[in-house]
Amino acid sequence: MYEYDRRLLVSHRFICSLLDLSREKGFWFTGSKAWDCVKWNYGNVLISRRAISEWFSRPEISSYRFPAERLGGRRGSRAFVAEHVYPTRSLQALVLAKFSDKNPTEREIADLLFRFNRICYVWHEENEALDRAGFRSSMPKSADEGDVHGRYREIGIDPVETSFRNGPPLFKQLNKWRQERVSPGVAISRLAASNS
Repeated sequence: MYEYDRRLLVSHRFICSLLDLSREKGFWFTGSKAWDCVKWNYGNVLISRRAISEWFSRPEISSYRFPAERLGGRRGSRAFVAEHVYPTRSLQALVLAKFSDKNPTEREIADLLFRFNRICYVWHEENEALDRAGFRSSMPKSADEGDVHGRYREIGIDPVETSFRNGPPLFKQLNKWRQERVSPGVAISRLAASNS
């Protein structure tokens, strides 16, 4: 069994256990980092156009873990923030609403996590804008239940789908293109083309 399959199996069992507990005891448990075992990235990572532009325009940034503080950002945060496109709290509420009467199948959980549980690398200022708008852990009231990118649209974050499963290989490729003097626009086109 591959690591990916194991994560889906653990996520499914965990969610079903919480749903059973909710029906049996009348409460929905979401606190104390309980959902960390479900917060893995499913599918490929995304990256904002702004993050790509900043990467190419700032040669002093040598890693996606570069401290934002050195660029005028918050102390202790990174220049490129890996954040959930659909907040975990919103995902928790969605799971309870969809499956309060009957536990989901493994396929239903896989479909849900692939759609809603994704990571996007955003520029630290975009992350701060999400916080200021009150969207750190919630969706805009105007967003439909299935509107995965509602927060981003609300504040102008433009995500680009990639073919990378996680951040390190994505930034390794972006670094290679930067060394080859590829423009940000061409890099975006190549990232988008790799998903067609």
